[in-house]
Amino acid sequence: MGLMNNMPQEFNQRYDEKHEGFEVEKNVLGQVRPEVRFYGEEIIERGEDIYKEYLPFEQAIDLVRDNQEFEDPSDPHEKPFPDNLHSTIVELLDLKNHQQLQYFTAIRSKVDWFHQTDAFVEMLSSNGELLRAILDLTTSKNALQVKLEEKESKHKRWYIAFLWEKKLWDGDLSKKSPEYQKLFEDTVNQVAQEVTRTLKTQAQERGLTVSSLSLDEIQRSKELSAEEREKRVSFRLPRRLKRRRAYAY
Repeated sequence: MGLMNNMPQEFNQRYDEKHEGFEVEKNVLGQVRPEVRFYGEEIIERGEDIYKEYLPFEQAIDLVRDNQEFEDPSDPHEKPFPDNLHSTIVELLDLKNHQQLQYFTAIRSKVDWFHQTDAFVEMLSSNGELLRAILDLTTSKNALQVKLEEKESKHKRWYIAFLWEKKLWDGDLSKKSPEYQKLFEDTVNQVAQEVTRTLKTQAQERGLTVSSLSLDEIQRSKELSAEEREKRVSFRLPRRLKRRRAYAY
């Protein structure tokens, strides 16, 4: 009998709620490509050491960047929330070219499991440095409060926890209804404003400038950023996972 079956009923109830939350996260934010999806609960169920699979944050981020379900992270039109969030942030930052900003899902990845990162938004600066805001979606008001309290710690400063209201996912409202549309737009605007504020604060603290780049400047900045990535890319990653860098910074 697996570890999950030996757990008390209260734990199994929480696990079911988490599974429901995962389905919402996947549908709203997208998920990474199948070859890098991480099923930590199965490892725990087998009684194995989960931390043998651990990746440091930046390594896990790099792996996620290279394995997106979005064809182009600077135009994540495949999912309504990332698409609207991205375009709203571009507008709030007054960027002339949307390619300067990219959205990445981290759902079902090691950066999701080990580093509580559901998705992240990155903006290129002129010198190739990245500004990053991290998204953490929850369907529970109680969980949101805990996440907001955790944000007070230095490690979580650039994390943005937000609530995906039950009315947006329980099926009671038609997605075409005015109530659904308003709640969806309000959520997009709230998260976009927090991302914008986070990126600007981060830039100020790091001595960087939040400014619009031309397409040539974006390309040069991507090249500089890619050079920095190659310096830290993990030789421990399986060769089959060192792939799909066309859209990666």
